[in-house]
Amino acid sequence: MIIDIELTNRCNATCDFCPRDNMPKMGHMRREVFHAAIDRILESREKYAVSLCGTGEPSIHPDFLEFMEYGLGKGLPLQFTTN
Repeated sequence: MIIDIELTNRCNATCDFCPRDNMPKMGHMRREVFHAAIDRILESREKYAVSLCGTGEPSIHPDFLEFMEYGLGKGLPLQFTTN
């Protein structure tokens, strides 16, 4: 099973069809929230993979590389979707 995590709803693309501009608030996920999410996934007895995706561009998050290292370092399969 794959769990989607949206690191940010900010994006550097300007797609006409994207609903992102209608969101009331734009921002990045806090480091503590990401770490807690990953740790909680790992506490489960299920086998999960994580996909960093959503309405934003995950690679523009200032902590993107640290987040990838954190999850991969714990043995969790990670993938991400980019524009």
